[in-house]
Amino acid sequence: MKRLLSIILILTVTISMVSCFNSGKKQDGKKDKQEEKELELSTDPPKPLVFDEGTDMKTKLLALDNVISVEEHEGTYDETESYMIVFERPLDPEDPSKGTFELHVGFCYTGDDTPNVFYCTGYGWHVMPERFTPSCGTISGKYNYIMPEYRYYGFSAPDGLDNSKPELWEYLTSENAAADFHFVIGQFKRILTGKWCFTGGSKGGVATLLQSMYYPDDADIYYAISAPVMYSNDYPGLFEYMYESIGDDIYGPEEAARIRDLVLQFQVEAIKHSDVLEERYLEKVKDYLGDDLYDEIEDKDMFWDIEVLMAGFGVWQMESGGLFRASSIEQLEGAMSEKDEEERLDSILSLIHAMDDDPKFFTTGSFYYPYVIQQQSELGLFSMDFSYIREELRKQGEEDALYITEEMEKELYARSILTPEQMKTMKYDPKIMEDLKKHLETTDRQIIVINGTADLWNAYTPEQPDNPNVHIYEIPGMGHEGDGEKPEEVYEMLREVLG
Repeated sequence: MKRLLSIILILTVTISMVSCFNSGKKQDGKKDKQEEKELELSTDPPKPLVFDEGTDMKTKLLALDNVISVEEHEGTYDETESYMIVFERPLDPEDPSKGTFELHVGFCYTGDDTPNVFYCTGYGWHVMPERFTPSCGTISGKYNYIMPEYRYYGFSAPDGLDNSKPELWEYLTSENAAADFHFVIGQFKRILTGKWCFTGGSKGGVATLLQSMYYPDDADIYYAISAPVMYSNDYPGLFEYMYESIGDDIYGPEEAARIRDLVLQFQVEAIKHSDVLEERYLEKVKDYLGDDLYDEIEDKDMFWDIEVLMAGFGVWQMESGGLFRASSIEQLEGAMSEKDEEERLDSILSLIHAMDDDPKFFTTGSFYYPYVIQQQSELGLFSMDFSYIREELRKQGEEDALYITEEMEKELYARSILTPEQMKTMKYDPKIMEDLKKHLETTDRQIIVINGTADLWNAYTPEQPDNPNVHIYEIPGMGHEGDGEKPEEVYEMLREVLG
């Protein structure tokens, strides 16, 4: 049971569902024109549907409100039925005249009365699937899985959305997304009678907490994994954790301090040799992005410094996540031990390419662009802190090597990605995250938060409130993928819902 819950309630669910929906479409289903109804916006709990005995699941799904189409897919195992359902949703749940979009929802079905796992990635389909095992085997025959795209991602983006423009983004809010999920859950409760667990990882973990705030009765338990909760823009702490704390419980304080210094010296070495490495790096970036996206990066020197900073971040995330067969720290040690300067710089540049943020992330071509929009407006952004690199350069007499000054660091993360027009129109509203903090202190809904000490985002683990219904754990050695054993009480709480 422990292993099963560990497998199914972490990010592996993402690709499990994708496998179900990509393994082969059997048939299409759309409501006939005469069956189409006005968009259902009632706030009353929807009534259960009654069907004749033997009615197939596809017919039941087509009977739900605001369904545009249902596609049946072949599951990995015969006992699992898999579907892609498209719902019509209003951009503004309070005013359907503002327009609608199509919300795509994946569904793996095993039984009417089995427990239901609603999994929110916070993103859309095909998010780095190479990280996870493409199989529905671990969930087949156990639970029903409902996994929606988050509004504005993948196939669930509204028509006319342009990453470079300010229009339409005002409807990308946590409250509107929660309304989407509430509607979907309410519809599935008309045909499924089992208990509900709402879960998600990373951004989806934060969405899980927000769902528990906006619609506490949607689920019997809320299970957030690797959830970074930031209570402001330029929220501090991420790089302090990276340079001062991470690794202590894995390697021991002395060895962890040595590795953290190794990462810092790797970054300093790259900055000291910017005159050699930056141009070579930018040449590869231009080849990768193409002229149009490359030209969006207006300040190339700033971009280079940011990528060096984030390459250090990548060393730890790669190490904790086990994404490379060879340890990223071992690769770093090999590069820094090269005696020949040219070979050492070649190795450092290769590591920056391997471990930095995808350069596309800093353009309007980024898949994650909606996330940055939402961070800027309500979820909060981490502070880019170059003070550790700057101080080490000063000690080595190279303080002028770093292009980014302390004054430039304010809102640097957002300014390096969003357009100037968007920065002017999208202002941070602290109320959402302040309300979430109060909610965790007072809710009577059962909530579990699982973050790992090997994950840099653990710097933003919410504090344990004085509330017996909220259980926050920092798992030693667990990375961002949510792997590893959990405390026994976590499994006990989940068993009460999932069996």
